Amino acid sequence: MHCVFRMIKKIKTFLLSSLSLLYAALQHLVAPPVCYACREFLISQKILCSDCERMLLPVAPKLIRINESYNVTVHAISRYDDPLKRLILAKHFSEQIPFYALADLMWEKTVLPHLEIDCFIPIPLHWTRRMKRGFNQADILAKRLGKHGNIPVLDVVSRTKKTEYQARVQREFRKDNVANVFSLKKDINLKGKHIMLVDDLCTTGSTAVAIATLLLKHKPASVSLVVACRAL
Repeated sequence: MHCVFRMIKKIKTFLLSSLSLLYAALQHLVAPPVCYACREFLISQKILCSDCERMLLPVAPKLIRINESYNVTVHAISRYDDPLKRLILAKHFSEQIPFYALADLMWEKTVLPHLEIDCFIPIPLHWTRRMKRGFNQADILAKRLGKHGNIPVLDVVSRTKKTEYQARVQREFRKDNVANVFSLKKDINLKGKHIMLVDDLCTTGSTAVAIATLLLKHKPASVSLVVACRAL
């Protein structure tokens, strides 16, 4: 009897595996994967082809001084240029899929796996902008990164005022644009924690500095930022 049950289990496993392979083949036939940047057909399910990935030139981490004791280190895959620029601009068309791939690239092509990180905190959107877009890309990035490193994601910062996009504000006014627009949703113990803020793009770093200044009141060990790309 046990032999019969084992045989049935093996047949069931074989059928499920075969159906999975058949589904993948049909999916590839009906909707073959293409490079999001250049639209070339791909053999496997990836977001960028090998030629476009080679365009991702690494950039050194950027250090932003907050006070005598703290700096914010900004980690990024590459500069704000194609092909990453095209992926990031997808948010304006309510496309979420590119951000899962961006998170994978952020994990693979930055030093994140080698850093001490106690939690990820996504940069928040104002509720009106989130409702219009349907999602916050920083949430998607943070949760995906959290799965890669088995690191918790804390949704503890809110944006209390709607502001202009930082990229549309003149450089000298960006600090003022995000002044006093963030608050903590709840009291949380961050003392001694290594915090990694998450966003898709960093221009001057004013947003990260504004949030870091808020978090420093809780005496974390460090506050850093990881983005897909940053403006040079």
